[in-house]
Amino acid sequence: MIESILSTLGKQALQLATKEAWRIASAHWSLDSRMGDVNRAYNKVRGELAEVGLLADGVYLDDIELEVAFLPSYGEAGFVYEQTGWLSRLVGYREGVIYLPRDLPATAFVPGGTLTDTIRHEYAHAWHWLEPDFFERPWYSKAFVIPYNEVSASPAEEWHWRVERSRKFQSSLNSCRNDRERMALYRKTLRDDFVSEYAATLSCEDFAETFMYYLRYRNSIDRFSSRPGVYKKLLAVQKAVTTASRELGLQ
Repeated sequence: MIESILSTLGKQALQLATKEAWRIASAHWSLDSRMGDVNRAYNKVRGELAEVGLLADGVYLDDIELEVAFLPSYGEAGFVYEQTGWLSRLVGYREGVIYLPRDLPATAFVPGGTLTDTIRHEYAHAWHWLEPDFFERPWYSKAFVIPYNEVSASPAEEWHWRVERSRKFQSSLNSCRNDRERMALYRKTLRDDFVSEYAATLSCEDFAETFMYYLRYRNSIDRFSSRPGVYKKLLAVQKAVTTASRELGLQ
């Protein structure tokens, strides 16, 4: 009986290992055909950063590099190490570099998200890595409440605590006729405060998703005036970008 179980587990482990090896190999084989997409998206975002004043030749975010990682995605669309451990360094990862998984996931966390959006999002993390002191200023806490590096509290928890104490929300909740309507109200209210569900997981992701939206819609931010929480954050990011740009002498 035990031998049969061990044999089955061994076969399953071999199947998983074979499947994963094939996935990694496929990611390597298909990369060349998609590098044009990577370069176009990367250059597009760099152009946007130059337009808003966070990048110039040899200045500020121009120091941020982008590389395609050796491994495919394990759920992440991209990543930036702000601190690397010995294992990450052993694999070859460096701090402050934007990495894309080898298989280049096609979508980001927001509906309709693209590879360009992923790079926009990761540039937000890279900005924090480059100048963390800038995110210690009052603008960040006023807009995002929870400190950038805080992981013991989530924006969703803070949001839930706040809406549960809102008389307006409670009045709307009491008027709901069933659980379906109540769930729809929660989702709509969450959408008013966060650009995506992923933004509600951590403060740093709230900022990164908002920054991604700022770059994408930088010339039409007022379209979000009907989503008050999102609009407030976008305006805060816009003001922070302007401040940083002026301090850099790029505006």
